[in-house]
Amino acid sequence: MTQVVNGNAFEYACVTAVYDIVRNYQPVAIIRDRRFVDCKQSFDLIEPLKREQMMRAAKCGVKSILGCEPYLSSANAEGIEVRLNSSSTGEKGDVRDILISHKATNWEIGISSKHNHNAVKHQRLSPTINFGQKWFQIDTPTSYFDELQELWAYLKQQKQLGMVWSAVDKPKIYGEVLHAFKKALEQMSRENYDVASKFLEYLLGRYDFYKVIILSKEQQTVVRAFNIHNTLHRKSPSGSQPVMTSRMILPKNILKIDIVDESNILIYFDKGWTVKMRIHSAKTLVEPSLKFDVQLEGVPETMLNMRNSW
Repeated sequence: MTQVVNGNAFEYACVTAVYDIVRNYQPVAIIRDRRFVDCKQSFDLIEPLKREQMMRAAKCGVKSILGCEPYLSSANAEGIEVRLNSSSTGEKGDVRDILISHKATNWEIGISSKHNHNAVKHQRLSPTINFGQKWFQIDTPTSYFDELQELWAYLKQQKQLGMVWSAVDKPKIYGEVLHAFKKALEQMSRENYDVASKFLEYLLGRYDFYKVIILSKEQQTVVRAFNIHNTLHRKSPSGSQPVMTSRMILPKNILKIDIVDESNILIYFDKGWTVKMRIHSAKTLVEPSLKFDVQLEGVPETMLNMRNSW
């Protein structure tokens, strides 16, 4: 099965887990729209053993969140609504896959579900992408585009010839792009005080959320609370307080940028944040475009991080 099918299937498992667990406390309504149908179809495609594992992992994750969100375990006549978020919202700064809300009190939390991976973003670089403007609302230095002009032209030529990535010098190409990217990011950080905070906000989205990660081999579920804007852990209408809380602070500075090898770059921020970015082609045929796989290598000690076996 593809990662897309597995990802959609786990989203469906998480929605079902919310329904199965929270309905013991209050009514739960699932919005069965096109997105829900698509994810259910993916869930039905996978083998029974894997479906069982996903459900166990999802329920483990939802139970972990119960202690952080009293709204879920409150007796509420109106009940809550659960729906799958549109897959296109990530481009608009909303990384949440599942939305759980109580309309009467304007309460809402989100879940980002991950199947055997912990990536936070997948951004592209190309000759036409002004990544600084897209990520930080700051124009990328012209020197960045000038430095890579010949490389992008070369890749465009290789695309026209129908070349595959394995036939070109990928380490050299990746290295040139990473060095130009590093210099551009360092310049933008020196000249603009809020690049560090905007970078993390771009990676993590504009809304607070819980990340629920299934680790199939370890038979564990990891739940992390990304409470940057302090919108999680609200007390319930009856006054019940969360058992566990957390608060995270965005960084103010980029401390150092290290190119680890021809594919990986590490960005060290203050406040305990470290970001690892792996550049790759993502396709078989050459094209004038590359992709980053971004992961959090370091997070603040204040992050709520729960790991449970199932």
